[in-house]
Amino acid sequence: MTDSETIGIMADSHGNPDMIAAALRLFQVRGCSRMVHLGDICDSVVYQQTDACVELLLTHRVLAVKGNNDHAIVRDGRARQSRAISEETIAYLEALPLQIELAAALFVHSRPFADILGMAAMTGDIDQDEVARLRAQCPRKILFRGHGHSPRVSRLNGSPVRPASSDEDCRWQIDRRQGWIVTCGALFNRVCMTWTPATGSLISHRLAV
Repeated sequence: MTDSETIGIMADSHGNPDMIAAALRLFQVRGCSRMVHLGDICDSVVYQQTDACVELLLTHRVLAVKGNNDHAIVRDGRARQSRAISEETIAYLEALPLQIELAAALFVHSRPFADILGMAAMTGDIDQDEVARLRAQCPRKILFRGHGHSPRVSRLNGSPVRPASSDEDCRWQIDRRQGWIVTCGALFNRVCMTWTPATGSLISHRLAV
């Protein structure tokens, strides 16, 4: 990943391929050269559209991490027995990583340090011990996470940052002199983000669908 790239970030589509497609269209308009899905691609209760969601991610080469709903699909035999989800999709979900690191950013579903937390990293919120570990080990990293369904940006020191504008697309400036925690917001709520490392521009987009 280069600083000049714009990165498209989505999370928590919960089995809605139409919302994934809408985010992909926006990312194309915004010139995103790389895209990431922060997990809960599918929904463990309403899972009939899982194949369609995964096909979109594969077709558009979207990087993805595993969310707790994705993990539940793999663990719950009902989805496989129903034949509503292909074996190829099950294998894709099973192989998803818990964390991706690209340059100045970490991408997870909920919490970092999957090497310590294991599958528990997909649930819960980030506690103070984990924030302190982030400050010590990754003082200038940006942590992008899903799981929380509302967009939120805070410094690693814990202070939340209000967006720079109050219109439909909320904007922040993210500099590299300190660490950040960014909750993307849920795609099922029509929210996704774009981030340009070179300028520090972070935008939360409200999809018009």
